[in-house]
Amino acid sequence: MAGIGAANITISVFVPPPVILDLNNLNATIGLNITLNCTASGFGLTYEWDLIPCGPGCMTSGFDTPILSVGPIVFGSAGEHVCNVTDFIGQKVSKIITITPLGPTLLSSNVSNCAATPILVINGTNEFLECSFQNRPDAPYNLTVDWFISGQRFGTPRANNASTFVTTTPEDESRIVTTTISFNPVDYLNFISPDITSFEHAYTCAAYIGNFFNEHVTNNGTCLEGL
Repeated sequence: MAGIGAANITISVFVPPPVILDLNNLNATIGLNITLNCTASGFGLTYEWDLIPCGPGCMTSGFDTPILSVGPIVFGSAGEHVCNVTDFIGQKVSKIITITPLGPTLLSSNVSNCAATPILVINGTNEFLECSFQNRPDAPYNLTVDWFISGQRFGTPRANNASTFVTTTPEDESRIVTTTISFNPVDYLNFISPDITSFEHAYTCAAYIGNFFNEHVTNNGTCLEGL
């Protein structure tokens, strides 16, 4: 009877790498808090998000979990966030998600680009400029709209006697805010500085987003050109 022998047998085990599922780019309204969910399949998974700043006043938490919390969203939150997933034998996969912050949309009626088409006015006549902004439907804030001339806010104390009127409507059902200024360009600028001989300046309107006063949207500037 033949003896019974022994042999070594090598068994190779294939462990598939982790797979990240459904991590898509995201549009997010300014002021909202959002979560990024890095769902993955695999064995013995650990998670790590790259540490990326999300802008002034914005906080990020959950760097070692599948869910990253980000907010409140500001314009500085724009950018790429990377989710890294590692399994129990060290196989690592990564995926990028891009956040695009969304703010109010500028609508305008008689705003023209300074460099392209100045508005022609007659010296000594009152002028009306108007611009409108539409807020995001899910925005957790109201807009504050204001006018500026070459960086100086209309309605400052030293301009109160310059026959300047600023009117701003509250948000309507479509979340649209409209602001209008009525003023005499010559009187206004002479009141600010008697040395000014031209009123060819950039008049801009800006929509400030709730309490996020560093976050705002402006028009390209309206120029007036005297006849």
